[in-house]
Order: sequence, then C-alpha cells, then structure tokens
Amino acid sequence: MLPVGGIKEKVVAAAAAGLTRVMLPARNRRDFDEIPQGARDKLQFVWLERRRRCDRRRTGGCEPGESGRE
Repeated sequence: MLPVGGIKEKVVAAAAAGLTRVMLPARNRRDFDEIPQGARDKLQFVWLERRRRCDRRRTGGCEPGESGRE
C-alpha cells in the first residue's frame, strides 16, 4: 500500500468527527509524530501493509498475531 499525503489533517479531522479507529498505510508511520497528541489519544491506529488486510479489518477480521494498535 502506497503512502498518502495530508495524514496530520486527515487524522485530526477523524478525531474531531468522533471516529475511534483510523487505517493508514504502514509507510505513513513516519508521519505519526506530526499528529497532535490529543488526536492520537482519541484514536486507535491500524497500520496496513496490504489492502487485503484493510478489507478484513474493516469488517472486524484480523490476521493472526496482528493487533494493528499503535
């Protein structure tokens, strides 16, 4: 999965909207420190390597041994 831009803004907006989980490309982990602590505290982060895992996690499934939690 390719990285995307504007992670800080997207995550802050998700937290403000009341979401509890965000799924982001694993390559965007480098952007984690730019996200304000207040937004980080409200959200569970799932770091995705492949889109197939995204589909399973969105529907509640998870691959064995992967929590996806930051």
